[in-house]
Amino acid sequence: MVLFISVPKNATSVCVLAALIAFLVFVLCFKKVGTKYSIFENRSLKAQLAFLNDVLNKLEIPVWSVKSGHTYFNKCASEVNKALEQEGINLLSDSFNHENESDCIRRFVTINGVYKLLEFKVKNDGDQTVGYCIDRSYEQKILDDLRSRDQSYESIFGLFLSGVAVFDNEMNLVFVNDAYKKITGIKDREMAQNGTFQGILDLLRHNRKLPEVVDFLEYKNEQIKLFFSLTAPMQDFVYLTNGRTLRKVTAPSPMGGLVTILEDITEKINLERQYNTLIAVQKETLDHLFEGIMVFGSNNRLYIINAAAEKIWPSPYNSVGTHISNIVEGVMPVIEFSVDRDEFKSGLISNLTDRIEKQGRLVLKNSRIIQFSYVPLPDGSHLHSYIDVTDSYKVESAFFEKTQALEQTMQVKNDFLLKASSELREPLSVIMGFSQLLRDQYYGELNDKQSRYVQEILEGSEQLLNLTGNMIVLASLQMGQVVPKYSQFNLLGLFKEILKISRQKASDKNIKINISNIPNRDMEADKELIKQATIVLLFKIIKSSDTESVINVKVMIASNSLDVQVLCPSNIINKADKILYKDSDNVDECIYNSNSVSLPLFNHIIKLHKGTVIVENDKNSRTYVRFTIPLNYSNTAEA
Repeated sequence: MVLFISVPKNATSVCVLAALIAFLVFVLCFKKVGTKYSIFENRSLKAQLAFLNDVLNKLEIPVWSVKSGHTYFNKCASEVNKALEQEGINLLSDSFNHENESDCIRRFVTINGVYKLLEFKVKNDGDQTVGYCIDRSYEQKILDDLRSRDQSYESIFGLFLSGVAVFDNEMNLVFVNDAYKKITGIKDREMAQNGTFQGILDLLRHNRKLPEVVDFLEYKNEQIKLFFSLTAPMQDFVYLTNGRTLRKVTAPSPMGGLVTILEDITEKINLERQYNTLIAVQKETLDHLFEGIMVFGSNNRLYIINAAAEKIWPSPYNSVGTHISNIVEGVMPVIEFSVDRDEFKSGLISNLTDRIEKQGRLVLKNSRIIQFSYVPLPDGSHLHSYIDVTDSYKVESAFFEKTQALEQTMQVKNDFLLKASSELREPLSVIMGFSQLLRDQYYGELNDKQSRYVQEILEGSEQLLNLTGNMIVLASLQMGQVVPKYSQFNLLGLFKEILKISRQKASDKNIKINISNIPNRDMEADKELIKQATIVLLFKIIKSSDTESVINVKVMIASNSLDVQVLCPSNIINKADKILYKDSDNVDECIYNSNSVSLPLFNHIIKLHKGTVIVENDKNSRTYVRFTIPLNYSNTAEA
């Protein structure tokens, strides 16, 4: 009998093979001595048989044998045979043995509720059949896991935007994703025809996807050597002739061979170049600003600082990437503070990073004044700007001091005017009273010369009394002692009163005053001030007009405003008065430039009511005075 048994590769199979050989040797020996000795009489052979049977039963490998109608199954073989019988197969059947005679086969069998893959091997020399099987379930599980992993890798690599190509240890292409095909421009048909590492290099050279080299054969050999020498990933940049740039990563494969990854980084490089240019331009711009700029990132580390900021805050820590706590520590020696050092430092850091917009001023120990502002940025960063305002602060302080001194001077002036005017009114009243008695000749007749002198005394006293009255009102308005009292009143009644008073004054010079188009509607303003302003204007015109002249007054409503137009008989208002009406809101300037107090008072009252004054001359050299006042002060105040 000749038995062909291939040498197995694992230890378990070796044990099985040794047991089978021992068993066969025993059988052969038993055949030779069977004629001389009986097995039941030879205790030594019986013990050996029992020993071998015990060994085979303890093995977890099924073993069976058939010879001359005698069968042998070890324990595992019996369990396998029972499982096969449930599927209609028997280990001793001729069909089964004939099927497995030439080669081994694998079958899935459920043994004791466990699904296993068994590999059967049977040898038949015609007189005796010997068979065994090995459990390949674990190996099959590993193969399935590897196959599943390879499929998952293929699905994952297929989603990559980077090109991936895998070569085995024999330099054959075993995997390539779509991104690699797109980047290299190699078609599926070309890859099928040139599916080796050398063939892919030739295709890449043809498609101009390799760097330009002097000796391509030498370059190709260097790339092939990587299969045997590369132990760690290697990165390289490929600059193509069409201006595009590829990042190439070559790494050894765990299964042997190489993995090549290609990524088109042209857009990324362009963006980085544009970003670097933008940062350079930004830095150059910031460095030329007079204002100091410091930007801290969301991690409170310095991100941007310009030259002006370094000049304002000289510190050894003013470098990009420095934490704000170190920068504050570096500038604290120049800042004036009166609280505990640690308390001031923590409070300053909190104010610089609390994301609450603020601005203010800092006083340094060298008496410099720094104006700062803090703006939280949308990306979590902090923008701080600083500017040295020491010089402007000094100018501002000097201007403030001069303004206060001027206000005090104005207060003294107004107080003097009020007191002087009040003291003048009493003696003027006495003079006017006695002058009226003399004019009316209660104490005897006067000649013509005396009557003329008394009349001039009376007129001068009245003018002086009006002047003191205007001065008191003007000073009171400036000091805020007199505030406009707004109320509703009828325009028709107001101008009737103005006309009555003005005509009494004009009758002394036989001057005629005509008021036309007086509207019968209400107005919201200070009635007494409007009345006084209009009378002051008319009195000034009457005083400056010739005897028996005519003054025309036109009252209208235009654009929801009171529009009063006065046409004087001649050019009665000088050039300075015209300019002050148009350009100045300052009462003192009006008084200084004008030749009277009445016109500045008139102008001031109109401006208090948000009105306008226009003074012009017509083609006949007559003065044209026009003033407008909003009818409804509340609407004007809201606007």
